[in-house]
Amino acid sequence: MNGEWCGLLSFYKTQCYNQILIFTQVIRRTWAQEATANQMRVIFVLGRPRSESPTEQAKLKAEADKYNDIMQFGFEVQFFLKILIISNLHLYMFYHQTLQDSYYNLTLKVIGELKWAERHCNSSRYIVKADDDAILNVRMLSQLVQNSKIPSGFTGMSYHTPAYRRPGYKWYMPQRFYTQNSYQFLLGFSYILSADKVTPLLETLAAYSEPILDIDDVFVTGVLADRAKIKRHNSSRFRFYCGLDSCVLETSLAVTCSDGRLTERMYQSWKNANIERCYANYGFARDSTFVPRGF
Repeated sequence: MNGEWCGLLSFYKTQCYNQILIFTQVIRRTWAQEATANQMRVIFVLGRPRSESPTEQAKLKAEADKYNDIMQFGFEVQFFLKILIISNLHLYMFYHQTLQDSYYNLTLKVIGELKWAERHCNSSRYIVKADDDAILNVRMLSQLVQNSKIPSGFTGMSYHTPAYRRPGYKWYMPQRFYTQNSYQFLLGFSYILSADKVTPLLETLAAYSEPILDIDDVFVTGVLADRAKIKRHNSSRFRFYCGLDSCVLETSLAVTCSDGRLTERMYQSWKNANIERCYANYGFARDSTFVPRGF
């Protein structure tokens, strides 16, 4: 499995160093352990706030030195925390780049991630992107990759929605920036991009002369993917769920829960449950050869 996939998991809701340190510890205790067991390195990437405490920055630096899994960018306004799961790649611990950080700059960040992945994940077959409220099923992902079940292009939860024209709305889109009345894209909480499409996507972006939309999943998996003629594949394995039903997590590739406080409890409940019953519907025993149907 070494080098098969490279994950880019975007954390942008955390607003202070204390919360960052809590999140990193929770993730290290949960699915990051599985990623490590699959020879995937978990890297936390964050930006700098407009004003920062030297004491807090020193704590963060100490944690980076202890775990060697934190990368910091020089964003200027708010915290931006991402995770990169990397296989045998050199870690540049503090890489600085000028970019004003906010929710509405997520498109620029995703583009930056793709450019970084083009250079540093070029031996991987897939790139996995997820947000801070997602839980990944690392075991399922590994099996899907090993059995070549993930198609070329984008794979995730397909979504179709109107373009909102009301000023002040979170996802307001002026008609002068986007003339069509609706979007077709993959929801950005998690999706997979086959590595063979990264360069074509970036080449299409280089030739793109229209406004770059500030809704990252709409622009990257919708507008840009269509322009690059990259296919979108809908998968039932990407789900919205907040709860303790272990079978939901066991049979999902990525689950997103809006309540981040439940993440560790959901994960531990899943891993401590007897999930053999979850496989009865598939007619398989839970072993290393299991590949989920209906991906």
